[in-house]
Amino acid sequence: MNILLVNGAATALWLFILTRLDTYRRDKHSTSRIMVFFLTGLLSVIPTLLLYLLFPFHLIRTDSWVLTSLLNQVLVTGPIEEFSKFAVFFILARKLKSIREPLDAVLQAAAVTLAFASVENLFYANRFGLEILVLRSVITSLGHMVLSSIWGFYYAAVVFGGSSWKSRRSRLVLLLAFFPAALCHGLSNFFLSQGMLLFYFYLELILLGLAVVIYYYLVWKSPYKTQFPGDPESNLRVIRGGLKHNPDSLILGQKAAFYCLQKGDGQQALEHIEHCLTVNPKDAYVGALRGITMMLEGRVDDGEELLQIAYRMLPSAGRWALRRTVRRLLAGRREALNRADCYPLFFVEHFFHFAER
Repeated sequence: MNILLVNGAATALWLFILTRLDTYRRDKHSTSRIMVFFLTGLLSVIPTLLLYLLFPFHLIRTDSWVLTSLLNQVLVTGPIEEFSKFAVFFILARKLKSIREPLDAVLQAAAVTLAFASVENLFYANRFGLEILVLRSVITSLGHMVLSSIWGFYYAAVVFGGSSWKSRRSRLVLLLAFFPAALCHGLSNFFLSQGMLLFYFYLELILLGLAVVIYYYLVWKSPYKTQFPGDPESNLRVIRGGLKHNPDSLILGQKAAFYCLQKGDGQQALEHIEHCLTVNPKDAYVGALRGITMMLEGRVDDGEELLQIAYRMLPSAGRWALRRTVRRLLAGRREALNRADCYPLFFVEHFFHFAER
């Protein structure tokens, strides 16, 4: 009973950390998908056991016990376990089309491997006791998730690279993803089984550093991030790439509308805003942005009515964010500031004066 409680608590903590690594989880509704990947990842133990049963271990025999152990870990254990986890992830990710941005691939892959590790930890705990479970719940679970970041990253590269899964390039990418993870997995097991703890921890630190680099790189390349502050066209290209995989994103839709307005395309901005309102008709911020867009595009009376209704519904933080957005828009429209008398008093007092600060 203690083993189940400790394993469950450790797994729940890791799942909590995984979901919190996704800053935009609410916009993407990604927490539920991570849970689906975790629960499905429990099935990855089945192909692992079947492959172990079918593999002809008698073919890997040498005069050196150490060399035999190395070959078994690198050619059997690493490939079988990484293949089983990746296969479950690959099938589920393609079936659900769950990748909304590149980071999702890494986090969902980690959820699958966490499930595998939690089952594996139970096997070891039943054999060696509770103490080994505590250690494995930290080190081994983290190691499995770190390895998954390699093939999760490559999977994201294929999805967002626009290549067909049947192309030679995509197959090559998957091979590049799978074999390094399998090799590192095998080496890690070998160092640990031989008591080469220094080599084991050096390898784990290198892999952990790689995972951290992958994570921050994907956060930096996220369509939710502004990469080119002064270049609306480049920002639109990145954001629309994100909208292709996440068309109902309110945040990306608002960003797309903003950059369309920044480059002077009010019609496209309104199209993005209208789509956001179909996703959430009660979003006061989007409603206010719609009113402002209509006013800036010359439909002053209609825009003012919409703006006043939505503005009253916004909390103070939402009003501040809306003012900041308008200030950024008007910064590139100095001619609009010079024509403040063309706009209603409400709009001028709440936004034009704020923009001049």
